[in-house]
Amino acid sequence: LLINLDLKKGDTIAIISTNRPEWNFTDFGTQQIGVIVVPMYPTISEKDYEYIFNDAQIKYAFISDHSIYEKVKPLLKESQYLKGIYSFDEIENATSFWHILPVEINIEEIKKRKESILEDELATIIYTSGTTGNPKGVMLTHKNIVSNIKGVKEVTPFGEGEKALSFLPLCHSFERMVFYAY
Repeated sequence: LLINLDLKKGDTIAIISTNRPEWNFTDFGTQQIGVIVVPMYPTISEKDYEYIFNDAQIKYAFISDHSIYEKVKPLLKESQYLKGIYSFDEIENATSFWHILPVEINIEEIKKRKESILEDELATIIYTSGTTGNPKGVMLTHKNIVSNIKGVKEVTPFGEGEKALSFLPLCHSFERMVFYAY
């Protein structure tokens, strides 16, 4: 899907959603092809959405439900960067994430893009709440994320077996809380 949207390395997308699997699908897929993820709270103001969308030059928004769609939809006209909105839920007059998934996946293209990603390249921009003005973007590289995994491994008792990594939007204190099984 992301490759079919003509997203290139360094482009940005927004994820605005409650905690659900589609968040992870989009986040992991995006990072594998060098596209930068900008996660946002579903509860921030329309003014903050507009500021972040323009500041981060968001090309596509992946949203969970109707209430978020109504807040983001005006940005299709107001943002010079936003090309489309994809909804995880079925919403009247909105494009469904599930209906545009490709029938065939170009594994070779994905491998090529994965191999081109450098550890010091930007993976995500997490915006602060902007309590003293406009939200500020905190830029994290792929190396930052791997460093977090290594740090958690030392203090979290994981046994042998399946390994998983999950990013979950859990609370207002953290844009993304990260749980690791390494």
